[in-house]
Amino acid sequence: MENYRNVSPFTNILPSDLFTGFVGRIRELAEIKSAFERNVKGIVILGMGGIGKTSLAQMAAHQLSGQFPGGTYSTSASWAESPEELMMRVLPSHATAPSLLVIDDAEVFEEEGIDAINEQLRTSQNLRLILTSRKDLSLPHYFHRIHLRGLSRREFQDLLTLRNAVAHNQLDDKLAERLFELAGGNALFASLAADAVKNGVVNSWQELFQYVRSYSTPGIVGTDGQPLTRESVEYKHIIVDASSTNSEILGILKRDPELIRKLSPRRFEEIVAEILDKQGYEVELTPASGDGGFDIYAAKKERIGKFLYLVECKRYLPPNKVGVEIVRALYGVVQSKRATAGAIVTTSFFTSGAEAFQREAQHQLSLNDYIVLQKWIDDFPLLHKTAT
Repeated sequence: MENYRNVSPFTNILPSDLFTGFVGRIRELAEIKSAFERNVKGIVILGMGGIGKTSLAQMAAHQLSGQFPGGTYSTSASWAESPEELMMRVLPSHATAPSLLVIDDAEVFEEEGIDAINEQLRTSQNLRLILTSRKDLSLPHYFHRIHLRGLSRREFQDLLTLRNAVAHNQLDDKLAERLFELAGGNALFASLAADAVKNGVVNSWQELFQYVRSYSTPGIVGTDGQPLTRESVEYKHIIVDASSTNSEILGILKRDPELIRKLSPRRFEEIVAEILDKQGYEVELTPASGDGGFDIYAAKKERIGKFLYLVECKRYLPPNKVGVEIVRALYGVVQSKRATAGAIVTTSFFTSGAEAFQREAQHQLSLNDYIVLQKWIDDFPLLHKTAT
């Protein structure tokens, strides 16, 4: 039986069919295998968020498990207080046989952390490492670097099809091609898009594309389709004019969802509060400064009682994502306030560590990303003519 384990609750969440439904990366897998055969002690996989670093590392560990009778171990650098603590918690005290450790999010290691990793490799003859990182690290020369790019067009479409195999088989080649151009072959985008369709966040691929289409449009565009500058009258009317009501802004956002990322953080909180109000919640915004770890009180009375939710709003611009530290902090506030649950709403997406933490407290935390937010905006009832 394969000795493969995830030792941290904050290890990146991966598809349950990763090992049987892995797509592409044949060249990179062969490169990792070849490097270890040459007795390379460490490999670092570099690339932007969502490009597939974690999946590649885990697939490599799975395929090479026979070469590591001491076990293959997997964790994230983001949860431990120090590299020393990570090693102590993860690795067996006496590795007497070749072992492989996969460490995600290694970009959080400072220079001292890298030194600790090097010392561990120096003193543990049986240990081999695979690190994943969004940025290059000051690693010794004996580390083998793999710079990961996006999936090819064919691989991207195969991944979309695979992740969406359970339901909604209406994905056609033309739509897949448009999504590929939008995402640049980003593997996480493919999985998120397929999950949104499969789990009913949106009703179809066509609807999903309506929500994410603005990724391909640089900046803000006017009614003629031409980009607007920050100095233009229309831009100021849409974004800067404080006299516009939130309902009017929501009407504008229905036509161009990407504009939500141009709102001020406070106006974004007001927009979320407006949406929640129309969903039947009693809402109250916290003060603009010193909000105590959340932005909105949202209460709802049901037949079995009244429920209080604490809502945190994060107006982030991709590729920045809401990380696990923010999710952890809100969870702590929910506990201290004795609220029913907490929710985070963002104009971006969540890191895999954040999603993993939410899984551990799924009845008390709700994560709502850009796609969910666009669904809310699309469903918002407009009761009067919107601003133009």
